[in-house]
Amino acid sequence: MRFTADTAAGYIGDTLEFGRLFELEGVARVDQFNATYDNAIPTPTVLQSPDVEGSYRAALVYKPARDARVYVMWGTSFDPSAENLSLSATTADLAPEREHTLEAGAKWNLNRSLLLSADIFQTVQDNYREADPVDPELETIAGTARSRGFELLAQGRITPRWLVLSGYTYMVAKIIASPNDDIGQPLQDAPRNSVRLFSTYDITDRLTAGGGLNYSSSRVPSSLPDPNGFWQAVPGYTTVSLLARYQLRPNLSLQVNVDNLFDEHFYDGTDDNHVNIGAGRSVHFTLAFRQ
Repeated sequence: MRFTADTAAGYIGDTLEFGRLFELEGVARVDQFNATYDNAIPTPTVLQSPDVEGSYRAALVYKPARDARVYVMWGTSFDPSAENLSLSATTADLAPEREHTLEAGAKWNLNRSLLLSADIFQTVQDNYREADPVDPELETIAGTARSRGFELLAQGRITPRWLVLSGYTYMVAKIIASPNDDIGQPLQDAPRNSVRLFSTYDITDRLTAGGGLNYSSSRVPSSLPDPNGFWQAVPGYTTVSLLARYQLRPNLSLQVNVDNLFDEHFYDGTDDNHVNIGAGRSVHFTLAFRQ
């Protein structure tokens, strides 16, 4: 079995400034994605999926202060059927999925050391791939999915010794058009709430300690029920990590990381036929040398 994918792309973009307060940005891009699947066993099979697609982006930026930005952005993208480097007779002839995203937000670089940002977004996905209602073994691109939500981020130093990397995302992702009986159902592997938090503090000039957590709410492996008619879901989870680092010399440090401190049992990824089990508790020691 052999799978090959050849890609090529070209783009053009420009930024226009209107005084010191406004910027208008625009980008146009064309991608070529040619995938070929060649298998000689048990029956010689050759499948091809050539895709040539354009994508576009435009943004208007308002600068009310030197370190503050308010923006609105519109953009498109696409996902070819062979994007995961796999191809079958049911997907080779499918057109790419298309996404249209609208986002508005604000960013403020507080004292040039702490970046605060907030945004709201909506992404509509056309040509959404779903099971054919007549033959579930086949796929069709008759669906439409939509994701809406907001995101809050804080990244940088609150004080010279205190570093914070944090974020919260709220997202409602569901099917809004479909040939199947799943309109209004949530999208696969799309948690409604996600939290990311990591922080370190320099206790002394040599000793740093910190930790973090990751939280994801429950998710579904598919927008359709399983073959027995049951709607499946995997539970949410929270993992905690710890870090300690000691500077032995100016160019030599020793660091220990503890991931999944409480050995939480969770699923890291899901789809309609399997799940990936998340890693259990682990401890890593790192001796780092910098020239």
